[in-house]
Amino acid sequence: MSLHEGSQIQEVISALTQFESELDSIRGNVEELKRNLISYARQEAEKLKEESVKEAAEETQMEIDHVQREAEEEAKRIIANAEKDVEKLKARIDKVFDEAVKKVVKGVLGA
Repeated sequence: MSLHEGSQIQEVISALTQFESELDSIRGNVEELKRNLISYARQEAEKLKEESVKEAAEETQMEIDHVQREAEEEAKRIIANAEKDVEKLKARIDKVFDEAVKKVVKGVLGA
């Protein structure tokens, strides 16, 4: 083997060693990027989860508010109808009471 061939072999070995070193560095960078990407994906998933929960809570509260308003309106209608019925009943009681008083007075006075 000549000196020139030995030198070329040494250059190839040196280039391969440097290439292997760069490859290891790239692998390390890729692993770090993978970890960063996984971490980022987890953070984004958590954000989306929190946003979804918040939106669901807001929608639920809106639905509860809507149902509550409807229930309050229905309660007002029921109360208004009940008050009308009470007034009618009072009027009937007053009429019957007046008639009863007249009959008692008529019975007592003998008329």
